[in-house]
Amino acid sequence: MFSPKVILWGGVASIFGGLFWWMMVIAPSGGGVSIVLALVLGLGGLASLYSRQAGQGGRLGLAGFALGIIGTVLALAALGWAYTNIFVGSTIREINESVERAPALAAQGVLFIMLAEATLGIGLALLGVATLRAKTLHRWRGLPLGLGLLYIVGVITSWPIFYVPLSQGRNPWRPWPPELYVLPLVEWVLLGLGWMVLGTVLAAVADAPVAQPPPASA
Repeated sequence: MFSPKVILWGGVASIFGGLFWWMMVIAPSGGGVSIVLALVLGLGGLASLYSRQAGQGGRLGLAGFALGIIGTVLALAALGWAYTNIFVGSTIREINESVERAPALAAQGVLFIMLAEATLGIGLALLGVATLRAKTLHRWRGLPLGLGLLYIVGVITSWPIFYVPLSQGRNPWRPWPPELYVLPLVEWVLLGLGWMVLGTVLAAVADAPVAQPPPASA
């Protein structure tokens, strides 16, 4: 699959998706809407990256694309369920109260979100490996793999901070330790930068031809 229009507009969507990751840092009160838009627009980036491989990604690229879509859809579903049943309210106090009423339920919600994020990260990493093999982004071809690994590292670092206390009936948001501010903010900034750079690169090479591998000798 090689469609310059899909690559171009998917790249543009990726840029705006990165901006919404940054919006979560700039305006955390609207974080629920921002993360949903970032995830939805990220689907355009996945489609653009897969299309750019022009069929050279093989099964690895297809598996990565499928896992990326599945992870994104699962993340959207998990976020919708969590904000409806667990993280009720718009202020930190209201969220703390809702989490403390049902810490086990909150632990399930956080676990689902982390598993979805890990699935998205693995899919993006596989797409990144396929991109490295196909050499379709030239000097930027390692960027998708790095972005996928960033999702996975985010899950690994968040596990002991958020899920473990909740699974033990404790609320990690009360008291609010500094690392709960720093780690998500750093991850969101890096994700925003990564998606914007990837989208810019994809949009810039949308019309560039993809070198085809030489035919196998008889």
